[in-house]
Amino acid sequence: MNILLVEDDDSFTETLELFFNQPVLKEKKFKLFVAKTSTDAFVKLRNQKFDVVLLDLHIGSSNGAQVVSSIREDKGHLNFPTPFVVVSGYLDPVTVNKLTKFTQGFLVKPIEPKTLLEKIINVVTAMKKKATA
Repeated sequence: MNILLVEDDDSFTETLELFFNQPVLKEKKFKLFVAKTSTDAFVKLRNQKFDVVLLDLHIGSSNGAQVVSSIREDKGHLNFPTPFVVVSGYLDPVTVNKLTKFTQGFLVKPIEPKTLLEKIINVVTAMKKKATA
């Protein structure tokens, strides 16, 4: 499962990299890719299909909401059907309301990697069921 993490927090990124590099997850083909800026995220999303995108809303001076809304506006985009899960330190009700139509979930940091993995599996499974229904 190819997972794109769009995140500029080095500590959180390192924690997830260590978690997803565990032999049991590598055996199950979980692979974490990291984009530290929205520009890097757009490049990766344009060039590779992901199973899920984990998106921080505050990426340096950029806004993660722009990333997901831009992908969702282009129905021909490689990652248009890819589920996006917002993982952020702060989620205000206005932003959540605005992004609900573009995303498949919200999680507030700090978050345990196991909890995040459960969310990933649930979201990807639900999207696959929806696609075959």
